[in-house]
Amino acid sequence: MLGKIYSVLGTGSCFIKGGEVVDSYLLSDKEIKLIEEIAKVTPHLPEKFKIGFFEHEEGKAIVLRHGEGFICFPAKSDNVMNELRRVEAEVYDKILSH
Repeated sequence: MLGKIYSVLGTGSCFIKGGEVVDSYLLSDKEIKLIEEIAKVTPHLPEKFKIGFFEHEEGKAIVLRHGEGFICFPAKSDNVMNELRRVEAEVYDKILSH
């Protein structure tokens, strides 16, 4: 699934479950460290949470609920809202909702 997401977005991603990164695809060590910090809050997100972005001192990431876990992407630009809309349209609507 992460490879399919890469083919659509052109960026690496990871899968988070239980507050930990359990799988990653084409992310740098720095990006994984950022996402590991953000992953710690995911067990506390409400059931209704679908998609959002989180900021940490090391950077920003977009988090998308998928089943019992989350898919996370490092934000590549300062315009996080644009990236969030793109992830929702390209990943959630075209890949995950089927």
